[in-house]
Amino acid sequence: SGSRSAPAMAHILRLIERFELRHGACVGSARSGRQWAKLKEAISAVPAAASSYFAVGSGSGSVGSVDTAGSAQAGHTGIKKTNYHTSLSRKANRAKNAQPGGTGGGDGEYKPSERTRRLPTVEHCPSRPKLLQCSVCSHALRSSWYFVHPVTGRRTVLTPRNGHAGRRTPTRRALREA
Repeated sequence: SGSRSAPAMAHILRLIERFELRHGACVGSARSGRQWAKLKEAISAVPAAASSYFAVGSGSGSVGSVDTAGSAQAGHTGIKKTNYHTSLSRKANRAKNAQPGGTGGGDGEYKPSERTRRLPTVEHCPSRPKLLQCSVCSHALRSSWYFVHPVTGRRTVLTPRNGHAGRRTPTRRALREA
């Protein structure tokens, strides 16, 4: 039964390491941190879990394969890092490409993405700007971009999809017409 649980314990160790890498802190700082720290300590003490932790992915090629022969060769940790690092680079690119003042310029004017602007149902009407106001922090933003329903012709003002003005922004639901 110990060999059957080794892949599961190795997976838990990878999750803990991923948390520590992502947040730059030990699992003790997480919610239920004491329990996570005890779990990490208990799993690390089990030799089968530690050896499979370093060998996952180097065996037969299946997702949960465990190779007990070559455990920690040449610093191989057994962690498949492509997905994790890809998501980190996506986050970094989003933060790098974010413009001050939310989407658009720093003048409080909302400007949707190029892809959104090219949609046939999206129109720019600079003569009809709408003032949007966040119900959480009262931040004001103008939008002169509209969605025009293809059948009814009804116009609806476009609002930022992920909030406004940087990282700590309220969600779309918080932005309403003033």
